[in-house]
Amino acid sequence: MGTIRVCDDIGECTGVWARVVPQRGLFDLWDVRACFQRHYRHRLHFLVAEGPGGPRGLLPLSYLEDSDSYGYFPGETWSGKTWLEQNALYADTPETCQELLEACPSETLLRYLVPDRPSPTPTWTR
Repeated sequence: MGTIRVCDDIGECTGVWARVVPQRGLFDLWDVRACFQRHYRHRLHFLVAEGPGGPRGLLPLSYLEDSDSYGYFPGETWSGKTWLEQNALYADTPETCQELLEACPSETLLRYLVPDRPSPTPTWTR
């Protein structure tokens, strides 16, 4: 069992994203997500699974004031629902994935998670 912490500092979240999220498509790019963050300005709530060498996993969330809930970063909404696609939960092991899910606030709605996307391995440090 590792340590899960909440990161809410934009600079630190940017660094964790760069270290953990593989750049496979448009929605993996920090600049794409950050442009929505600049507009919506939802409070960041990145769940980071920590290990001795750095992050072991990441579930980037945003607090959505209108619905008093959490959604996948950046929490952009249309008709009350988030709509950016290609979301993923990044974890080095299935156990880390479970820890991140268990650490979610009770009112978390995750949409558009890619079910068959493998966890990234090249950027993990041990």
